Amino acid sequence: LFRSEKDTIDTFAKRWKSEVEDDPSFMCTTQDYFECSGFYYSCSPIPSSYCPSNCDTYNRNPNACLPVLQEFIWDKLRPAAICGILLAFMMLVTAVLTMVLCILKRKAASSATGRRSHRKDPQAPVK
Repeated sequence: LFRSEKDTIDTFAKRWKSEVEDDPSFMCTTQDYFECSGFYYSCSPIPSSYCPSNCDTYNRNPNACLPVLQEFIWDKLRPAAICGILLAFMMLVTAVLTMVLCILKRKAASSATGRRSHRKDPQAPVK
């Protein structure tokens, strides 16, 4: 089922919020790794429910995590998407070539059958 970008971001935001509540130390590490804080907005001016409560040092980063994560995901998925598109193109070319080969083989088989039918003809001219 196809999801819109907004639905995907909302789902990711809910997951972020639940991780902030369930495992704030992991979220502090995540914010430290990505050099961001919060989700939609940074935690530095006013903390929100998307900010882990026990990591004041990492909550001071002025960058919100959503744009940082979007850029990170895009950078990681772009090569995979390009490879997928190239693979799909190669599969399409292979399918077309296979169909052409089958058609040519059928034509060759039918013309060979026509040539062989004269061999059993008792009145066929001798060359």
